[in-house]
Amino acid sequence: MQPNVLVVDDNPVNQQLIQWALEDVAQVYVTADGRETVAQALSLKPEMIFLDLMMPGFSGFDVIEQMRSQQPELLQRTIVISAQDDRETRNRVTTAGVAGFQKKPLEIDDVLRLFNSTVIR
Repeated sequence: MQPNVLVVDDNPVNQQLIQWALEDVAQVYVTADGRETVAQALSLKPEMIFLDLMMPGFSGFDVIEQMRSQQPELLQRTIVISAQDDRETRNRVTTAGVAGFQKKPLEIDDVLRLFNSTVIR
């Protein structure tokens, strides 16, 4: 059985890139709505979550706070993906307890490397 991966990103290009990169090794679920993330994660029990920070309405930072208060173990499976790559952002997500940070734009090699280091340990 393939591991579940949840992609939380409002950019269809990033959604498709991750789906394409992992199509042979994981069951990939996608949402563009940060508000749905924790509920979906509780239902899907993903081995990995790709989380964009900059989404309209409910940002990745909001998702992290919701995870921290409701299901903190989800943070250990979460890779933040963002074009926002300043020191303050990296410190904020790192201290929140996420598994990692990857600067956008994503490449297929990045997705596979992150999957292998997070899911296949």
